[in-house]
Amino acid sequence: MNELIIQDLFERYLKDHKIIYKREYRLNNSFIDFVIKVEGKLIGVEIKTSYSNLYKTIGQLINFSRFFSHLILVAPKNFIEKINTIIKDSGVLNHIGFIIFENGEFQHLKKPNPPRYYFRGKTLKIKHTCSKKEFNISRFEEKELIFFKKYKNKWFMVSDIVENLKISFPAAYHFISSLRRFGFIKEVERGSHPKCFKFTEELYSFLAKYKDYLNLNSKVLKK
Repeated sequence: MNELIIQDLFERYLKDHKIIYKREYRLNNSFIDFVIKVEGKLIGVEIKTSYSNLYKTIGQLINFSRFFSHLILVAPKNFIEKINTIIKDSGVLNHIGFIIFENGEFQHLKKPNPPRYYFRGKTLKIKHTCSKKEFNISRFEEKELIFFKKYKNKWFMVSDIVENLKISFPAAYHFISSLRRFGFIKEVERGSHPKCFKFTEELYSFLAKYKDYLNLNSKVLKK
């Protein structure tokens, strides 16, 4: 999976968690992938894949640390383990945080813990891309609504999501994770592998409530 796909998934993750952010922030002659605002602090976030260059990444993070006291590296587990080994051996960047990207989900491994806070970039104004109401509703695409209708009261597997929505398996796992936060999907016990899922009535009630806002054909949302 390339960096752009992970960046897109991370952006959706930020929206799901209502985290204020800006994508691609310029720092002199370079760009950092994201700047997020958490508890009043601006945090730089860089995203890498398993195939990214380790020592180039270290150099980038050192450069970014001139501007951000708080930095987070988002990458697959094997890449973070290699970076962490280099950091421990060299004694640099001990304060950065890590988020593991695995199976389409983001897992917080370590929070950034510098001795003090600073941000030395240019004035930065960042905000949510949409309101809470718009966020909850506008997340669904028409192909997803058609999928919801097709599998109402039916169980399905991750492979069905991949096939119907034309997305990758990691993106499908992230799709499930996003719906779980709102109670729109549940795992079904069938005593078999792979896992099976069903959409909940809460999902269909939600869609019916906001069908006018979604401006979609009522047949798609019909129970």
